[in-house]
Amino acid sequence: MADQVAQPTEASNTTLQIVSFNCKSIKSCSATVRDLIRQNDFVLIQEHWLFEGQLNLIGEIDANVNYAAKGVDKYDPLPPIYLPRGYGGVAIIWKMNLDSIIKTLDDGRERIQCVEVLGKDNNNLILISIYLPSTGSRDHYEEFKDTIDQLNEIVLKYQDTHYIIIGGDLNEDLGNIDRINKRKDYLEKFVKETGLKYDNEGKTFVKVNGEECSELDYFLHKLGKIKPTHKQVLNSVMNNTSDHHPIKMKILYGISNDADCKI
Repeated sequence: MADQVAQPTEASNTTLQIVSFNCKSIKSCSATVRDLIRQNDFVLIQEHWLFEGQLNLIGEIDANVNYAAKGVDKYDPLPPIYLPRGYGGVAIIWKMNLDSIIKTLDDGRERIQCVEVLGKDNNNLILISIYLPSTGSRDHYEEFKDTIDQLNEIVLKYQDTHYIIIGGDLNEDLGNIDRINKRKDYLEKFVKETGLKYDNEGKTFVKVNGEECSELDYFLHKLGKIKPTHKQVLNSVMNNTSDHHPIKMKILYGISNDADCKI
């Protein structure tokens, strides 16, 4: 964080609780997502599996939430009568009483959703939900690079004026030193060059047989003197039908004086 961004005192700050979750279909995992947003302030979603014409279903999870979301067909919408099985998609869900301090941003394409959280004295925060490509497609490496390049542009755009938290499924295990490939090299280079920080706190991806096998879900952040809690892997969430565990972090953050909310 650049020096011109003031650091609010701890006494003036509020604890923001932020969760990231690859839900593998928000329809089948709606109860889990509902519980997460009721217990936290923001839930960053990956793989909601909704197309653009279905995104309103996110708002039906709970009467007291709002959201920003993208389907995989964001820039080439599919007609409702020809929708295939859902896949991909990103979103950020927040409690409705935070509406006055949230601004949806257009940065990034269909794998990236950004919002701005207004802070005191113009110390604003960028929240980013990211879903990096898996290795399943023929062009996965080029798509992986392109998505990281988009992230890099966003970080460079905001790093001197905003705090930044990126949460999501990176589809690479940054804690596995035995796994070496060009995808992981490109991701690690991006993290190092931008000065983003992260924690390795435990495996987040679960095989069909129930074995926890890799840590794919992370928070990458640039928070200046703000000290976040270590990433927490929520591996005992009830009714979780996804093959990913949610992850959680907390920060002390100065909410804008314009906010008509209490967290």
